[in-house]
Amino acid sequence: MNFRRALCLLALLACISGCTSLTSVLKLGSRSEAAAESLALNPALKYLRVTVAGNVALLVLGYVDADPQGDIQTWYSAKGEVIKLQRGRIVGTVGLTTDWRDVRYSAIPGWGDLPETGFEYQRERDEMPGYRMGIRERIAVARVAAPSNSQLRSLDADRLRWFEETVVSEKSSAERPRDRFAVQPEVDTGTVVYAEQCISPSLCITWQKWPAMTPSEAAPTNKQP
Repeated sequence: MNFRRALCLLALLACISGCTSLTSVLKLGSRSEAAAESLALNPALKYLRVTVAGNVALLVLGYVDADPQGDIQTWYSAKGEVIKLQRGRIVGTVGLTTDWRDVRYSAIPGWGDLPETGFEYQRERDEMPGYRMGIRERIAVARVAAPSNSQLRSLDADRLRWFEETVVSEKSSAERPRDRFAVQPEVDTGTVVYAEQCISPSLCITWQKWPAMTPSEAAPTNKQP
Protein backbone atom coordinates (compact mmCIF):
# COMPACT_ATOMS: atom_id res chain seq x y z
CA MET A 1 0.00 0.00 0.00
CA ASN A 2 1.50 3.34 -1.00
CA PHE A 3 1.77 6.37 1.32
CA ARG A 4 -1.09 8.30 -0.28
CA ARG A 5 -3.46 5.36 -0.01
CA ALA A 6 -2.46 4.77 3.60
CA LEU A 7 -3.31 8.37 4.47
CA CYS A 8 -6.68 8.13 2.69
CA LEU A 9 -7.49 4.86 4.43
CA LEU A 10 -6.63 6.24 7.87
CA ALA A 11 -8.82 9.27 7.21
CA LEU A 12 -11.70 7.07 6.08
CA LEU A 13 -11.51 4.77 9.11
CA ALA A 14 -11.26 7.75 11.46
CA CYS A 15 -14.33 9.29 9.86
CA ILE A 16 -16.27 6.02 9.97
CA SER A 17 -15.57 5.76 13.69
CA GLY A 18 -16.16 9.36 14.68
CA CYS A 19 -17.91 11.54 12.09
CA THR A 20 -21.56 12.19 12.81
CA SER A 21 -22.25 12.23 9.06
CA LEU A 22 -21.27 8.54 8.95
CA THR A 23 -23.50 7.22 11.73
CA SER A 24 -25.09 4.95 9.12
CA VAL A 25 -21.97 2.77 9.04
CA LEU A 26 -22.59 -0.16 11.37
CA LYS A 27 -20.60 -2.95 12.93
CA LEU A 28 -21.11 -6.08 10.82
CA GLY A 29 -24.25 -7.89 11.91
CA SER A 30 -25.01 -5.48 14.75
CA ARG A 31 -28.42 -3.99 13.92
CA SER A 32 -31.88 -5.03 12.84
CA GLU A 33 -33.03 -4.36 9.29
CA ALA A 34 -35.36 -1.55 10.37
CA ALA A 35 -32.66 0.17 12.42
CA ALA A 36 -30.11 0.00 9.61
CA GLU A 37 -32.40 1.23 6.87
CA SER A 38 -33.76 4.13 8.90
CA LEU A 39 -30.35 5.81 9.11
CA ALA A 40 -29.40 8.66 6.79
CA LEU A 41 -26.69 8.03 4.21
CA ASN A 42 -23.86 10.31 3.23
CA PRO A 43 -24.32 10.92 -0.53
CA ALA A 44 -20.56 11.38 -0.96
CA LEU A 45 -19.92 7.72 -0.04
CA LYS A 46 -20.70 4.37 -1.65
CA TYR A 47 -22.40 1.77 0.54
CA LEU A 48 -22.86 -1.97 0.64
CA ARG A 49 -25.87 -3.39 2.49
CA VAL A 50 -24.72 -6.64 4.11
CA THR A 51 -26.86 -9.17 5.99
CA VAL A 52 -25.57 -11.85 8.33
CA ALA A 53 -27.98 -14.14 10.21
CA GLY A 54 -30.83 -11.67 9.83
CA ASN A 55 -28.84 -8.64 10.97
CA VAL A 56 -27.93 -5.78 8.66
CA ALA A 57 -24.78 -3.70 8.30
CA LEU A 58 -23.82 -0.90 5.95
CA LEU A 59 -20.21 -0.93 4.76
CA VAL A 60 -18.38 1.93 3.03
CA LEU A 61 -16.21 1.59 -0.08
CA GLY A 62 -12.61 2.30 0.93
CA TYR A 63 -10.73 1.98 -2.36
CA VAL A 64 -10.62 0.13 -5.67
CA ASP A 65 -7.63 -1.78 -7.08
CA ALA A 66 -7.35 -2.35 -10.83
CA ASP A 67 -6.92 -5.99 -11.83
CA PRO A 68 -6.94 -7.73 -15.23
CA GLN A 69 -9.80 -10.00 -14.12
CA GLY A 70 -11.85 -7.12 -12.73
CA ASP A 71 -11.45 -4.27 -10.27
CA ILE A 72 -11.20 -5.29 -6.60
CA GLN A 73 -13.42 -3.23 -4.28
CA THR A 74 -12.50 -3.04 -0.58
CA TRP A 75 -15.40 -2.30 1.79
CA TYR A 76 -15.10 -1.42 5.50
CA SER A 77 -17.41 -1.48 8.50
CA ALA A 78 -17.19 0.97 11.40
CA LYS A 79 -15.32 -1.60 13.49
CA GLY A 80 -12.82 -2.54 10.82
CA GLU A 81 -14.33 -5.65 9.26
CA VAL A 82 -13.33 -5.89 5.61
CA ILE A 83 -14.98 -7.49 2.59
CA LYS A 84 -13.23 -7.49 -0.78
CA LEU A 85 -15.26 -8.06 -3.95
CA GLN A 86 -14.20 -8.80 -7.51
CA ARG A 87 -16.94 -9.08 -10.14
CA GLY A 88 -19.33 -9.65 -7.25
CA ARG A 89 -17.37 -12.57 -5.78
CA ILE A 90 -15.75 -12.37 -2.34
CA VAL A 91 -11.96 -12.44 -2.74
CA GLY A 92 -10.96 -11.53 0.83
CA THR A 93 -12.32 -10.80 4.29
CA VAL A 94 -10.91 -9.60 7.62
CA GLY A 95 -12.54 -9.63 11.05
CA LEU A 96 -15.20 -12.31 10.51
CA THR A 97 -15.58 -15.54 12.48
CA THR A 98 -14.13 -17.28 9.42
CA ASP A 99 -11.96 -15.28 7.03
CA TRP A 100 -10.96 -15.89 3.45
CA ARG A 101 -7.67 -14.00 3.59
CA ASP A 102 -6.90 -14.39 -0.10
CA VAL A 103 -8.82 -15.93 -3.00
CA ARG A 104 -7.39 -16.73 -6.44
CA TYR A 105 -9.48 -17.66 -9.48
CA SER A 106 -8.63 -19.21 -12.81
CA ALA A 107 -9.80 -17.26 -15.85
CA ILE A 108 -13.58 -16.72 -15.78
CA PRO A 109 -15.70 -15.16 -18.55
CA GLY A 110 -17.62 -12.02 -17.66
CA TRP A 111 -21.19 -12.53 -16.48
CA GLY A 112 -22.53 -11.52 -19.87
CA ASP A 113 -20.19 -13.93 -21.68
CA LEU A 114 -20.85 -17.11 -19.70
CA PRO A 115 -21.91 -20.02 -21.94
CA GLU A 116 -25.58 -20.98 -21.79
CA THR A 117 -24.49 -24.52 -20.93
CA GLY A 118 -22.63 -23.30 -17.84
CA PHE A 119 -18.95 -23.02 -16.97
CA GLU A 120 -16.47 -24.50 -14.50
CA TYR A 121 -13.43 -22.78 -13.00
CA GLN A 122 -10.83 -23.31 -10.29
CA ARG A 123 -10.78 -21.41 -7.00
CA GLU A 124 -7.90 -21.41 -4.53
CA ARG A 125 -8.18 -19.71 -1.14
CA ASP A 126 -6.47 -19.26 2.23
CA GLU A 127 -8.71 -19.58 5.28
CA MET A 128 -8.42 -18.48 8.89
CA PRO A 129 -8.52 -19.50 11.68
CA GLY A 130 -6.59 -22.70 11.33
CA TYR A 131 -4.04 -21.55 8.74
CA ARG A 132 -5.71 -23.54 5.96
CA MET A 133 -3.70 -22.47 2.94
CA GLY A 134 -4.15 -23.27 -0.72
CA ILE A 135 -7.61 -24.84 -0.48
CA ARG A 136 -8.56 -25.78 -4.04
CA GLU A 137 -12.13 -26.12 -5.24
CA ARG A 138 -13.81 -26.62 -8.60
CA ILE A 139 -16.76 -24.27 -9.07
CA ALA A 140 -19.66 -24.69 -11.50
CA VAL A 141 -21.60 -21.57 -12.50
CA ALA A 142 -24.90 -21.60 -14.40
CA ARG A 143 -27.82 -19.32 -15.26
CA VAL A 144 -30.89 -19.90 -13.06
CA ALA A 145 -34.39 -18.49 -12.65
CA ALA A 146 -35.02 -15.62 -10.24
CA PRO A 147 -35.45 -17.01 -6.71
CA SER A 148 -38.71 -16.64 -4.82
CA ASN A 149 -36.87 -15.86 -1.58
CA SER A 150 -33.85 -13.62 -1.08
CA GLN A 151 -32.65 -10.56 0.84
CA LEU A 152 -32.94 -8.39 -2.29
CA ARG A 153 -34.53 -5.02 -1.52
CA SER A 154 -36.14 -2.32 -3.71
CA LEU A 155 -35.46 -4.16 -6.98
CA ASP A 156 -37.58 -6.58 -9.00
CA ALA A 157 -35.85 -9.97 -8.92
CA ASP A 158 -37.47 -10.94 -12.23
CA ARG A 159 -35.77 -8.03 -13.99
CA LEU A 160 -32.32 -9.22 -12.94
CA ARG A 161 -30.20 -11.97 -14.48
CA TRP A 162 -29.45 -14.66 -11.87
CA PHE A 163 -26.55 -17.10 -11.66
CA GLU A 164 -25.78 -19.89 -9.23
CA GLU A 165 -22.37 -21.25 -8.25
CA THR A 166 -21.77 -24.66 -6.73
CA VAL A 167 -18.64 -26.25 -5.29
CA VAL A 168 -18.44 -29.50 -7.24
CA SER A 169 -15.29 -30.95 -5.67
CA GLU A 170 -16.39 -34.04 -3.74
CA LYS A 171 -15.33 -33.01 -0.22
CA SER A 172 -16.72 -29.48 -0.29
CA SER A 173 -19.98 -29.97 -2.17
CA ALA A 174 -21.95 -30.75 1.01
CA GLU A 175 -20.26 -28.16 3.21
CA ARG A 176 -21.68 -24.87 1.87
CA PRO A 177 -24.96 -23.89 0.24
CA ARG A 178 -24.94 -22.71 -3.34
CA ASP A 179 -24.01 -19.08 -3.98
CA ARG A 180 -26.25 -16.77 -6.01
CA PHE A 181 -25.49 -13.60 -7.97
CA ALA A 182 -27.88 -11.07 -9.52
CA VAL A 183 -26.70 -9.02 -12.49
CA GLN A 184 -28.32 -5.84 -13.82
CA PRO A 185 -28.75 -6.64 -17.54
CA GLU A 186 -30.31 -3.34 -18.57
CA VAL A 187 -27.20 -1.40 -17.56
CA ASP A 188 -24.14 -3.60 -17.79
CA THR A 189 -24.07 -7.38 -17.85
CA GLY A 190 -20.85 -7.26 -15.83
CA THR A 191 -22.41 -5.43 -12.88
CA VAL A 192 -23.46 -7.59 -9.95
CA VAL A 193 -25.94 -5.71 -7.77
CA TYR A 194 -26.74 -8.45 -5.25
CA ALA A 195 -25.14 -11.69 -4.11
CA GLU A 196 -25.36 -14.48 -1.55
CA GLN A 197 -22.15 -16.26 -0.62
CA CYS A 198 -21.20 -18.62 2.21
CA ILE A 199 -17.73 -18.31 3.73
CA SER A 200 -18.35 -21.42 5.86
CA PRO A 201 -21.35 -23.68 6.64
CA SER A 202 -22.22 -21.35 9.55
CA LEU A 203 -21.37 -17.99 7.96
CA CYS A 204 -23.43 -16.91 4.97
CA ILE A 205 -23.39 -13.31 3.75
CA THR A 206 -25.70 -11.44 1.42
CA TRP A 207 -24.78 -8.06 0.02
CA GLN A 208 -26.44 -5.45 -2.16
CA LYS A 209 -25.23 -2.15 -3.56
CA TRP A 210 -27.05 0.47 -1.52
CA PRO A 211 -29.20 2.41 -1.95
CA ALA A 212 -30.66 0.27 -4.71
CA MET A 213 -30.93 2.01 -8.05
CA THR A 214 -33.52 1.38 -10.73
CA PRO A 215 -32.19 0.65 -14.24
CA SER A 216 -33.04 4.20 -15.37
CA GLU A 217 -31.14 5.71 -12.44
CA ALA A 218 -28.08 3.53 -12.93
CA ALA A 219 -27.88 3.83 -16.73
CA PRO A 220 -25.21 6.24 -18.00
CA THR A 221 -26.46 9.37 -19.72
CA ASN A 222 -25.32 10.23 -23.24
CA LYS A 223 -24.11 13.81 -23.21
CA GLN A 224 -23.51 15.74 -26.41
CA PRO A 225 -19.99 17.15 -26.77
